Amino acid sequence: MEFNEPAGPARPPEVDEGYRAGQLLGSGATARVWAVAREGDGARFALKIPAAAPGGPGTTFETRRELNILSRFEHENLLRVHTVLDTDQGPGLLMEWAQGGSLGRVLQARGTLGPGEAVTVLVGVASVLAYLHTLNVCHGEVSPNNILFTSSGKPLLADLGTAALLGTGRVSAASQEGDVLALASVGWLILTGRALPPAERRLPLSVLVPEIPAALAEVIDAGLQEEAGLRPDAAEFARRVFESMPAEPLNLALAKAPGPAGGLPTRRSRLERGRGAGGLLRRVRRANPGQAHREGALPEHREEKHRPNRVLLGAAAVLVAATMGLGAVAVAAPEILQGAASGEPETAPPASGAAPVNDADKGADPDIGSGANTPAPTGTDDGSGTEPGEPAEQLSLARTTGPELQLMVNGSDPVAAARALAELRARAFTAADAELLTDINVPRSPAMQADQAEISKLEASGTVLSGLAVEIVSAGPAVPGQEGKVSIRAAVSTSAYAERDARGAMVRNVAAISNQDVVLVMVRTADGWRIEDILAPPA
Repeated sequence: MEFNEPAGPARPPEVDEGYRAGQLLGSGATARVWAVAREGDGARFALKIPAAAPGGPGTTFETRRELNILSRFEHENLLRVHTVLDTDQGPGLLMEWAQGGSLGRVLQARGTLGPGEAVTVLVGVASVLAYLHTLNVCHGEVSPNNILFTSSGKPLLADLGTAALLGTGRVSAASQEGDVLALASVGWLILTGRALPPAERRLPLSVLVPEIPAALAEVIDAGLQEEAGLRPDAAEFARRVFESMPAEPLNLALAKAPGPAGGLPTRRSRLERGRGAGGLLRRVRRANPGQAHREGALPEHREEKHRPNRVLLGAAAVLVAATMGLGAVAVAAPEILQGAASGEPETAPPASGAAPVNDADKGADPDIGSGANTPAPTGTDDGSGTEPGEPAEQLSLARTTGPELQLMVNGSDPVAAARALAELRARAFTAADAELLTDINVPRSPAMQADQAEISKLEASGTVLSGLAVEIVSAGPAVPGQEGKVSIRAAVSTSAYAERDARGAMVRNVAAISNQDVVLVMVRTADGWRIEDILAPPA
C-alpha cells in the first residue's frame, strides 16, 4: 500500500522519550501507522501519524482534538485510543494494536468465513454501531479494512475519527440505516466471497449460500433493503444475527498480520476459543500492588479506563464471570444478553455497501490491533514468541484426566497448578457440583464464596452447561507475597458453551471470551495449591 504523498521513503519516527517505533504497519492517503513499544514494560501499541507535513499549521491541535473526541467513546468492540505522542514527523495518536489484522486481510487469505464466524463479526460490530447511534454518532465507513481483530479473534471497529470529528449533533435516520446497510454488505461479502451486486441483479442470500441458516440469511437480506425504512436498526440487527445460530471463533491462522520489524519483540499469536456474545459480570477487586514484594511487582502494562459495570441476565452469563473471576464483558454484544443497549461509539458506513477487499481503503491500513493489552517479553527476541514463565507451546488440559490434573495441583510449580485448577473449576461448573470446589479454592475465601454462589444459581435455574472450558493461555511468573501466598498474572480464555435445561433443550449459546488479564492469588496447602482470590490487574 503506497503512501500517497511525495514524502519519500517511510522511516520510523523518533518518538517521545519512553517509546520506540518499529515496523510500518500500514499507510494510506491520510496517515501512516507504526508499531510502537513502550520501553518501560514492552507494551505494544500502534501510532497513527497524519499525513500533514511535520509541524504543519494546526496539526498538533487537530490531532489532540481528535483524541479528545474519540476518548469519550468506549466499547468492547471499538479500537481504543490512548493518548497523543509527539514525533519528529508530527503528533500521532497512540492506539491499540490489532494484532489479528483486518477482516479484509482475513478474506484475502480465506475467501469466505463460516456462518458461525460471521455471527461473531457481525454481532460485535453491530453492537458498537448500536451504541454509537444512541449517541447520535454514525461511523460512515464500515468496511472489511476497518474491522480489525485481536490476536484471539475479537472484532474491533476502527477509523471512527472522521465521523466523530464532524460533531455529535442530531444524525439522520438515513445515516444510521446507512451503517446497517454497510454492515449487511460486509456480511454478504463474508459469506459469499463477492462484493454486493446491484439490487436488481442480486439473488437472495439463501439461494447463493443455501447451507447457512435461513434466519441469518434473512436478517442480512433485511439489512440490504433498498428502502432504508425497511432495514432493522443496529440493535435489532445484532439481536437477530445473534439468535440465528451459535457464534464460533475465527480462524486467523492463514491471515496473521505481519510481525513487527525494527526490533519490536513479539509474542506468539494464539487462536482462542472464539468470540461471540458471552458475558461476564462479577466485578473483581483490583489487585493491590503492595500485596507482592516490590522487586517482583507485576508489570502494569495495561492502560485501562474504568468501565461501567454491566449486569447480565442468566446463570450462564453469570457463570463465566465466576469461572475465572473476570470483570469484563463479552466479545460481541453483552446488551443482547441483557436486553438493553450498553452504548459504545460507532460510525456510519457508506450507503453503497461494503468496500472492496483491498489495502487501499481510505486512510492508513487499520491492521493495527490490540497489542496494547498484552506485554511483550523483555530482552532480545529469539523468535520463540514466548514470554518469561511461559512454555513455548501450551496445550489444552480439556482431555487431561482428573488424577493427572491433581498431580499438577500437588506439584511445586504454582503456574502449572493454576492451569490445572482452571480446568478443574470449569468441570465443577459443568457438573454444577459445589463439593468439587473444595479441591480448587481455599475454604471461606472470596473465590470460594463467589463460586458457591454461582453454582447455587445454576442449581436453582435447573440448567446445565455443555462444552465449557477455561484455559490459561499465558501466565507467570509467580510473585511471592505475604503469608505464603503467591500472585500470578494470567491471560484467561473461556470457550464457547451451551446452556441447556433439564430436558436437554437449548436455553442459549454463549460464545467464547477473549484473553482477559487477571491476577490469581494462590496458597499452597497440605492438599496442594488452592485459589484464594481472583483480582483485576493493578491500575
